[in-house]
Amino acid sequence: MNITNTNDENIRLLYVENSRHHLYLIDLRHKILVRYFIAVATLLVMAKWLLEVTNTDKFTYIWVPFLLMAILSLVFFFMEMRNTMIINACKSTGQQLELLLNEPSGIYSASLNIRKLYFSYGVVLKRLYLATAIISVTICGFLIFLH
Repeated sequence: MNITNTNDENIRLLYVENSRHHLYLIDLRHKILVRYFIAVATLLVMAKWLLEVTNTDKFTYIWVPFLLMAILSLVFFFMEMRNTMIINACKSTGQQLELLLNEPSGIYSASLNIRKLYFSYGVVLKRLYLATAIISVTICGFLIFLH
């Protein structure tokens, strides 16, 4: 058996494993976003219910769903930051493996050589999470101030 062929086969196996990990993280990112929207919608329904209740004791807690929404948004923001770091590491590793395999036109090399957009998917998600956190904290503070 030729050592070069074995080495190429090991690099190909690493490339496949890296691609699986990258695909898993991309899929996870979408699943996290769906769960985020479900959680935010649940908290908004809770706030609506608290607002509609005529009992003044329950009205005093209307700020709680917005505080929880702010905390939730910050948690998801930091999760997205971490996922972005790992996804970028997968892309970088994939590009290095493509170069070792003498395939400079692979998907990872192409994705890293594309001009970076100001509004990439990760940037949009991070801004969504931060904007929701800021808006939620503002509403929470306003409701506490009104009470």
